Amino acid sequence: AQSSVGSGSIVLTVKPNQIASLVISPNQVKGGSATSVNGTITLAKPAGPGGATITLQSSSTYATVPSSIVIPSGQTTATFSLSHRTVPSARSAIVQATLNSRSITSELRLTP
Repeated sequence: AQSSVGSGSIVLTVKPNQIASLVISPNQVKGGSATSVNGTITLAKPAGPGGATITLQSSSTYATVPSSIVIPSGQTTATFSLSHRTVPSARSAIVQATLNSRSITSELRLTP
């Protein structure tokens, strides 16, 4: 955005918000067990008007995530649940969160 004041001009650069962290807790679990697994996303700054829509993906069919979550306007964090199922052998699921074309990942280890 640019704004002119008098005979001079001021250039204002607005940087888009980004994800500061993605934490999976616990980050290791027996696949298919009753243990709840949550992911917490923290933004670098509070979400703007309308909130921030974060796109989520998992690299494994053994651990699933919602397709997206919204961090409400003025907030910096949101939590989501991960579902997991029984694995035939130890597996890793890489969870990816994306905002404004920038992604961050975190790993969930699943044990048999």
